[in-house]
Amino acid sequence: SCVYVANHSSQLDIFCGFASFKHLRFVSKRSMFYVPFLGWGMALIGSLGIERGDFSSMKRLVRQCVDLLGRDDAIFLFPEGRRSPDGTLQAFKPGPFQIAASAHRPVVPIAITGTARALPKRGFLVNFPVEITITFLEPVAAERVVATEPRVLADEIRTRIANCVEGHLP
Repeated sequence: SCVYVANHSSQLDIFCGFASFKHLRFVSKRSMFYVPFLGWGMALIGSLGIERGDFSSMKRLVRQCVDLLGRDDAIFLFPEGRRSPDGTLQAFKPGPFQIAASAHRPVVPIAITGTARALPKRGFLVNFPVEITITFLEPVAAERVVATEPRVLADEIRTRIANCVEGHLP
């Protein structure tokens, strides 16, 4: 049971999560669940939706995530909040790290590269061939997650992911 966090530059990032794990729950904006195949798959595995800008939805989501983590499920979040418009890493929000701290669970950072070239944000067709790399970085132990301010941890993990992503750029 842990909180996986990854950079988010393409819709393909979600498929990378599907391909990398046996069991996890995604956290996504609620409208994604209406996307054929992708949203249906997310719903079938019990992923969680949030209504952007709705504080009560956010509070409910935090409770649901903490409950899932308490039942030894894993959750997968994109701390940037939304896809990067140009493939560059955006600022990380502290929410995923607050959830991990509340549930006393470790955080596993993941760097995903190549997906922005394969399917840009405004793209409709997948560009091939493109090499996509999924790199699991050193986890942050639950004790450290609990002891560290969420904003500080968000910045630290963003830097670690950025270093890995920049190392894979052509």
